[in-house]
Amino acid sequence: MTPVRRVRCRVVPAVLLAAVAGQVDLAATFEPEVRADAVHSNNVYFLPGENEPRADWFARLGLFLAVRGESARGPWALNYEPAVLRYLEESELDRWEHRASLNGETRAGRRTTLAYGAAFTRTYTQGGSGSLEPQDLLLVPRAELDVLSASVSARREIARRWTWTGELLGSDLDYAAVGEDTGLLEDRRSYGAALEFERSMSPSATFGIEYRLLRSELDATGDENDHIVAFTSGLGISENTILTVVGGAFLRAISSEEDSELDERDQRIGAHGRVALDHVMREAMLHVEAAHVPSTGGALAGTSTDTTASLGWSGSHLDRWLWTTSARWARRRPTIEGEPILESMGAGAESEWRPHPRLGWRLGGDWLRQTGGESVGLDGSFVTVRVGMTWYTRGSSRSVEQGR
Repeated sequence: MTPVRRVRCRVVPAVLLAAVAGQVDLAATFEPEVRADAVHSNNVYFLPGENEPRADWFARLGLFLAVRGESARGPWALNYEPAVLRYLEESELDRWEHRASLNGETRAGRRTTLAYGAAFTRTYTQGGSGSLEPQDLLLVPRAELDVLSASVSARREIARRWTWTGELLGSDLDYAAVGEDTGLLEDRRSYGAALEFERSMSPSATFGIEYRLLRSELDATGDENDHIVAFTSGLGISENTILTVVGGAFLRAISSEEDSELDERDQRIGAHGRVALDHVMREAMLHVEAAHVPSTGGALAGTSTDTTASLGWSGSHLDRWLWTTSARWARRRPTIEGEPILESMGAGAESEWRPHPRLGWRLGGDWLRQTGGESVGLDGSFVTVRVGMTWYTRGSSRSVEQGR
């Protein structure tokens, strides 16, 4: 596991740079930032086990390097964010974090659009209330996480009101325990494919049907194929409000290393659904979402079915005040029988004041509490408070719509 980590840390940023090199043109812009934060947490190990929660201060110093451009066929963006974390007392937690991503679109014809994305993340931050990724929903024993992901999709108009969209995606998640290995974490790889046919019913309404295949390969508990069929709809309630509804079912087929043959108890059927509301205001955006979906399982052993509810609100005023708030609830029902059902609830907020186009002062905090896993040492909570500053070396051009 360790040799792979070292190779990725060097190779992935180089691959992303090479991939975008052919699209760089005179319209490209480079927007570097320097970010410094002082953070206090009342539980730096997230799940302390038999030990009492340990509080500590730590400093985070990072760069945010963004290159954006518009080629003849479409836009693209390349981001890289290295950061170093240093703790006041718990020096064994000192780490480097890396986040790199490449995203873009290209027109492959009059009716066809291609989209692509690739990302690499090395982090050991957990419990972010603004993320609904499976690996972010729950607290696990302190670990370093490497995530490598990529996706490509094509969208084509096949008739006046009909379009089809196809997508291929994959990801690889590797965990390395910080300190004693509890055996609760499991590495995994996942691959997926999707095909959707959609019809425009009116200028503000669409209806479609989609099929998704998600394959999970877990290091210890076996492989799994999830087949998902669902109806999709999008409705423009008003000029600034969009409602998205997805509803259907999934078939989960599980195989273990001991039993290569599937029988009835290895195949399970469940409901699959998602409802989301997006509303754009004059100086803010609101996103509300609820979902019940099959999942790769996050960091813990085995896959799961996750139920989530989330709320996000962000905005800016005269490009001097920026804010973002988020809250979510998550419930993980494991596929492995006998494993505990975990629930987590979290919230976070951050505000930034920019007295000068090149300088921003930030204040924020996060809270998360997890229950249901007391018998296996998976109950825990933390509160963090942070204060920091950002130096926009070329001026603060990013707004709330651009985000990060």
